[in-house]
Amino acid sequence: MDIALNLAAADLAFINRRGAFRVYSAPGSSNYAIFFNLKDPLFKDARVREALDYAIDRDSIITNQLKGYSKICTGPFGVDSWAYNSDVQPTPYNIEKAKELLKQAGWRYSDSDGLLDKDGKLFEIELTIPNISDSLERVAIAIVAQLMKIGIKMKLIYADDSELHEMPFQAILCMTVAGADPDYVYKHWHSKNGDLNLASYENEFVDHLLELGRQTANMEKRKAIYHKIHRRIHDDYPAIFLASGREFIGSNYRFQNATLSSTLYFLTTARNWQIAGKEKEGVKREYRRKMA
Repeated sequence: MDIALNLAAADLAFINRRGAFRVYSAPGSSNYAIFFNLKDPLFKDARVREALDYAIDRDSIITNQLKGYSKICTGPFGVDSWAYNSDVQPTPYNIEKAKELLKQAGWRYSDSDGLLDKDGKLFEIELTIPNISDSLERVAIAIVAQLMKIGIKMKLIYADDSELHEMPFQAILCMTVAGADPDYVYKHWHSKNGDLNLASYENEFVDHLLELGRQTANMEKRKAIYHKIHRRIHDDYPAIFLASGREFIGSNYRFQNATLSSTLYFLTTARNWQIAGKEKEGVKREYRRKMA
């Protein structure tokens, strides 16, 4: 193997222990987020979306599933981006607040099984997961357990990455690319021209700001524009933003001394690398012997 993409943080200890290949890391260019299908009646009420935001323990996910390599993210931009609005505070983990919001939205707990019910219908969510990363599945399983604590059942639906934009879904857990320039989020959040608008999000103010961001050359003005976009999207709860952090790739030991500014664009951002003719002393031979 020459290059392995999207290595899961949970697998790094095993990978390093086996010594099969070298691991490189770089600041994350993607955010973990759950997008609600806002056309689904279940998510029409903003109180329901806000309740789900309160019900997610992000600190636990970062510690246990992402092994501490990520930071809590509150919006569509990467946490290291100049467009990221650090004044927007993360929604705290608060089960009681989540329950209160769901009660205001008309959901009640069943006496028989403790699950949420409204007009005879259980609160059930189908969460779609693209099969591109083990990390996504680990995060999804943790979320299933967390939502069960407030009486919500969740079923996981696995899908091929190439089918995601063609198949219907109720909610979807993705790693969305933030991009080197914040204009990259245009395709995710513009209501008319966003060809990757997974949430079917519609907000004229955000549309206007996204267009203005493309027309503005002054960096300070652009920063103010994208900070407003961050704030508005966060406050509308069209998605649960989870985490953004470091990402990892593995390489053959012949690929040496590289410095990366992006794992997504590693072929164009790798610097100072060289290809060595000699394998790292003993490592691959020992690995092949063990595998045999």
